[in-house]
Amino acid sequence: MTYMSQSGRPSGLNIFRAFKPATGGATRRHREQCRRTGFFRALSLMSIILALLLPWCAGAEHDSGLMLLKTAADAEAIAPSPVTNLPIAAPSAGLLQFTAGGHVLGFAADAAWIAAGSHSLRVGFEGANAVAPRSETPAAAPGQASPLERVTYANLWDGITLIYDAAEGTIAKSTYHLAPGADPAQIRLRYNAQVALQADGSLRLTFHHGWMTESAPAAWQEAHGQRRPVDVAFEVRGQTVGFALGDYDPTHPLTIDPAYAWHTFYGSSSDDYGYAIARDGNGNLYVVGRSTSTWNGDNGASPRHTYSGGYDITVLSLDSNGDYRWHTFYGGSNIDLGHAIALDGDDNLYVAGSSYAAWNGDNDASPLHAYTASSYKITVLSLESDGDYRWHTFYGNSSSGDDGYGVVFGEDGTLYVTGRSTSTWNGDNGASPLHAYSGGYDITVLSLDSNGDYYWHTFYGGSSYEIGRAIALDGNGALYVTGESYWNGDGNASPRHAHSGGWDIGVLALVPTYTVTPTAGVGGSVSPNTPQTVNQGATTSFTVTPETGYAAAVGGDCPAGGWNGSIYTTGAITANCEVSFSFTLKSYTVTPVAGTGGSVSPNTPQSVTHGNTTSFTVTANPGYAANSLVGGTCPAGGWNGSIYITGVITANCTVSFSFTTTGGNPSFLLWTK
Repeated sequence: MTYMSQSGRPSGLNIFRAFKPATGGATRRHREQCRRTGFFRALSLMSIILALLLPWCAGAEHDSGLMLLKTAADAEAIAPSPVTNLPIAAPSAGLLQFTAGGHVLGFAADAAWIAAGSHSLRVGFEGANAVAPRSETPAAAPGQASPLERVTYANLWDGITLIYDAAEGTIAKSTYHLAPGADPAQIRLRYNAQVALQADGSLRLTFHHGWMTESAPAAWQEAHGQRRPVDVAFEVRGQTVGFALGDYDPTHPLTIDPAYAWHTFYGSSSDDYGYAIARDGNGNLYVVGRSTSTWNGDNGASPRHTYSGGYDITVLSLDSNGDYRWHTFYGGSNIDLGHAIALDGDDNLYVAGSSYAAWNGDNDASPLHAYTASSYKITVLSLESDGDYRWHTFYGNSSSGDDGYGVVFGEDGTLYVTGRSTSTWNGDNGASPLHAYSGGYDITVLSLDSNGDYYWHTFYGGSSYEIGRAIALDGNGALYVTGESYWNGDGNASPRHAHSGGWDIGVLALVPTYTVTPTAGVGGSVSPNTPQTVNQGATTSFTVTPETGYAAAVGGDCPAGGWNGSIYTTGAITANCEVSFSFTLKSYTVTPVAGTGGSVSPNTPQSVTHGNTTSFTVTANPGYAANSLVGGTCPAGGWNGSIYITGVITANCTVSFSFTTTGGNPSFLLWTK
């Protein structure tokens, strides 16, 4: 946040009070009491802890009649000596002190202070970790404080780092950096002043003799080289303040509350335009646009690739402080425009734009896809993060114009460019568009890989004028294109909101489709047995028919699904994949049972594959013989001596052996009454 005076000047609490000379015994008594307590001293030596006593002790020298000074000149005329130190009687270990904006700033593990001669603001960190503030600024002489540069509280709350920076025109600015998954509700700031939320989203902090304002917060997230703003506001509960946030992606870092830092100009004495900007993970900036003449960077730095004439695509790189890194030009001697820029995970740059004639890259490198005939063509240029050339390519029809206006890079390594085409055209190797050209200007979407190789392209629109100006991608791979449109949708399909006449804002959502390829091994079949086209996030089903005695199993790299009888349904499809079905002979269990008078070997259940037999050795005890008739549920087999061989096994079953006596005394049963 930044701190402002009520006069609107960003120099901290710039509220100076003029005191008229005072007379009378009461005043003298106050003076004596202040002398005895040791508080009557130059304002530059006031202790921040005793700041609340200052107005009363000052009254020993001046009366309480106050005059608000509205201008800086008024302030300078009567301002007390600047505060240069926080002379706390026994400073706590780890306390850092700096000066900024006519104030002294103190930083301890549990709080930060901003103090001047007439006020003291304490901001306590509630529920925070015990984190010692860190600064790389060299220590000042004893009793003095160095100018503020940067103070960092790393992991002050879990996953949250707070940084105080010096900022021109303000006392300081504070920025909260939230790691993925960090909970912003942890941030709780306790003020020692009355806190009120203003209509403009700022805070008003009221003291006994004036007030300060703290600027409204801002928030954003960075992903794929693009910045997405996040709604944020102060949340005030008494004297405790936190942040209320709108929707954001917790899997990406979140930054809360930057302040204005710098601005700069680059270009020639002719016209130069910046059309788009991207930022990498190190904070470096990449600006794309066009220039009509060559120019040099800081200290006369030459461009990485020289200006070619006419309008050239221009890429300028700065660091996060606005310091020059490099710039470059690409194009021919005619008109070349850079309209959009995106970054991949390796910080390679992708520029989308338009070219009116063919041109080559570094070392006379030819385009991956040649420029055709005349007029504008969609142009895609890729550079490394240091400005080195990677590749460039052209796409469009052979006569009328095609332009690239937007670009986005997906996490899967796919590049998407949107723009407009005025006639149909084919991709590499004569590839037709996924959706046919309709006439007039059509919205165009072109898909390439990170090396510039062609994937597909498509057209959408009616017979009039449709243009794609920008493109975005969600986490599921769906594309969203916005621009201008007259079109009513495919087959006159009604839009979600009706066309109002003329050129309307148009938003087109494209759900990607993927190919699911089924395969079946020996022992069964699958239907359908041809590749299936499936929308992003949808499923598809196959009927699997094993041959007799075979069981089916599923493999491949498609997301796992489930069975319903003989029908297998995949999981949600998010990429091209294969689902493979294999078939194996079923295995059954044959369980042997032996009655009294003998034994069977093996005597444990046996596993038998479909269509095979199994055998058992049957041994009768002395005086017994095995019955030739075998029981159980297994198919009937036959004997080979003492070995019994089952019939062909096609299911789980049992085989039961019984035994009869062969001699000995007869048994009698005697009944008596």
